[in-house]
Amino acid sequence: MMTKKEAQTLARLLKKIPEQNFFIPDEAFEPLHGAVSMWAPELVILRKRTHGAEILLTPYQGKFARGYWHIPGGYNIWNETIQETCSRVAKRELDFDVKYLEVLDADKWREGEHPYGRPLSVYVLCEPRKTVRETADMKFWDASRLPRKMITIHRRFIARHFHNRRRRK
Repeated sequence: MMTKKEAQTLARLLKKIPEQNFFIPDEAFEPLHGAVSMWAPELVILRKRTHGAEILLTPYQGKFARGYWHIPGGYNIWNETIQETCSRVAKRELDFDVKYLEVLDADKWREGEHPYGRPLSVYVLCEPRKTVRETADMKFWDASRLPRKMITIHRRFIARHFHNRRRRK
């Protein structure tokens, strides 16, 4: 149990976050993330094919699953709209801008799937504002032929999303 003095210290430190334009130093981000669930838009970018659609994936660059393929995404920054977050994340991870279309789904990471928290992945259908050219670090994948090394929660979303689409047709 936190003492009253510890709680007061925590409250004082939390009040500093807005004063610093909501910047949270790396040393504090992981422990904060472990204590508070944060939401992250996952950018669902589809390419239509005659047999259905393919989804854009990139290799994860973070330390906990380096080299695993994932749906590109990132955390929302306080006071950003969903469009602003999607645009910022797309520019950072994909080097192009996107247009927000709609939220498709949301899923809480299961215990143990993330190294320091249980974020909420919000799957956002986005449309690229330019033609997407595949590279070694950005490929479209058929839902039935996903890479072997892939972030588990993203694999579950793709299976659920594409399975439900096929059932509706």
